Order: sequence, then C-alpha cells, then structure tokens
Amino acid sequence: MINTSQNFIRDRNDKSSVSLREIRRFNIFYEFFFDYLKKKKEIDFDLIENKQLNNEDNEFYQGLDEYNLQVYSIILSVFVCYYLRITDNNTRNELENYLNKILNKFDKSLKEFTYVPKKEELYIVNNIELGKGIAKNRALL
Repeated sequence: MINTSQNFIRDRNDKSSVSLREIRRFNIFYEFFFDYLKKKKEIDFDLIENKQLNNEDNEFYQGLDEYNLQVYSIILSVFVCYYLRITDNNTRNELENYLNKILNKFDKSLKEFTYVPKKEELYIVNNIELGKGIAKNRALL
C-alpha cells in the first residue's frame, strides 16, 4: 500500500513530490494508530455512559486481533499520509481503487479502503460535544 501510494503520487506529480520523509511520517502514524486501536480494544465500553456508542462498535474494537490491529493501522496511516493530500476527488477515487485491490488480496472482509477511516471519523465526532450550530458534515469529519 505504501509503495503503490508513493508511486501513484510520484506519477501524477514530479519525482520529488514524495520521498523518505513520507515513509518516516507513515511510521510515526502507524505507531500512533496501533497504540490508539490497541487501547480502544482494551476499553470496557459497557462501563462508558455513551449513547452514541453501539454494540457494533463495542464488538468491532474488542474483536480486533493482532493482524487486524496491524492492517487497520496501516490503512489509517496511508489514509493520513497519502490519501488526504490529494485534493482532486477523481484522483482520490483512483488511488482508492488501487488500494482496494491490494486490500482485497489480503483481507476479503474489508471491501473498501475508506471503511476504517470513516468508522474512526464517526467514532470521534460522535464522542465530542459540538457547540450549537456546528453540523456533523464532511468538513468537520
């Protein structure tokens, strides 16, 4: 996924548009997301008074095994380091299609590359207090 993302951005921009800095950034995000998901796995959601968290979320996080923790951390890291830097929706969709093909080779249960990032966005926005007049729209997510 990293190699595909690096080459994808390099092919659409110039050769210096991505470098080892992105790989270093990826590693930093990977460690962060791995720890983040591991801590969420260990939370007893039944003790949290939260109307936004449903049983599906509880089962999702507590059901993460070591393999899924790694895969989801990779997905979130690629999402932040490469996917979000693309501003054109068509180009983003093109990268997403490439990444979906790679993902489906290793994990048939995840149909979409953006499933995990969207799940995390919703989890975060549903667990913060929004001021009056602030909508849960795409810009906020």
